[in-house]
Amino acid sequence: MGCDDFYEAQGRLDGALRPWFTDEDKMKFLRKAHNAGVRNIEMEAPAFGAFCQRAGIRGAIVCAALVNRLEGDQVTSTGEQLAKFSVDAQSVVLQYIEKQVDKQGAGDKQQGLKRRRDE
Repeated sequence: MGCDDFYEAQGRLDGALRPWFTDEDKMKFLRKAHNAGVRNIEMEAPAFGAFCQRAGIRGAIVCAALVNRLEGDQVTSTGEQLAKFSVDAQSVVLQYIEKQVDKQGAGDKQQGLKRRRDE
């Protein structure tokens, strides 16, 4: 789920300002989101997606859930684990790009064969 900020919009209580909601409100929000299928809440994807849409370019957004928010708000992963999450996400995108390039190449080959037959 995308939102517009890291703290209050994600139901966090650990920001610099005291939120307008309670821990009970937070948990109610998180359970409702979880029951709706939400497994990750972040804030960069909506802005990036909107930018790509407006610019008319394709973009990829791959997210990793670092924390089970039903169990807490703090990231406890090690630096090594966080780096692996990043590398894994990049690998997913690269594999997707490779498949698209292969499909495009196969399509180009088919078009070339068709053109030769038509000549």
